[in-house]
Amino acid sequence: MSAWNDGNGRNDRYGAYAGSSGTSEHAGDYSGIWSGTPGAFRRKKQNDQKQSAPAPFGLPLLMVVFLILCLFTFAAISLVTARNDYHASQKNAENQTAYYTACNQAEEKLAALNRELADQVSSGEKISADESTPSYEIPVDDSHVLSVALEADTDAETPHYTVLKWRVETSAAWEPEQTLPVLQLP
Repeated sequence: MSAWNDGNGRNDRYGAYAGSSGTSEHAGDYSGIWSGTPGAFRRKKQNDQKQSAPAPFGLPLLMVVFLILCLFTFAAISLVTARNDYHASQKNAENQTAYYTACNQAEEKLAALNRELADQVSSGEKISADESTPSYEIPVDDSHVLSVALEADTDAETPHYTVLKWRVETSAAWEPEQTLPVLQLP
């Protein structure tokens, strides 16, 4: 007796019955149920026609194409956004550099004015009205200036100028936009 056959014609492993000829009415479309090797089943084809593989078209292909188009669109949007952000940050860096350069020049001029004021007060000279409220402008870029207004404080322990105004202003003349041709009713 084989390890796969219980002696009554029953194949325990596969649940099929084997007759003396190796086939059984219960075996269905299997032939050679027991050939001595476990797992040696062979299926008979009901028809000898070759089954063709399904065409590679249909819903899965359309979904893949749609997914690729979506990914390409998102990649293009990301690229354009990143490039615009880069240019905006470069422009912002240039503006900040120009502003702080103008601030440094204004601070140097303020320090020089403070030294002159201290020298005038220590020597006992009178301060004129123009000298007590000086103002000046430092160019930031082609269309902006840093406007500074000061006031002399001679009553303090060390005479100095107090800042009244420190503001970036437009230096270019304002030109209104041209109007669009609009339908005028009579």
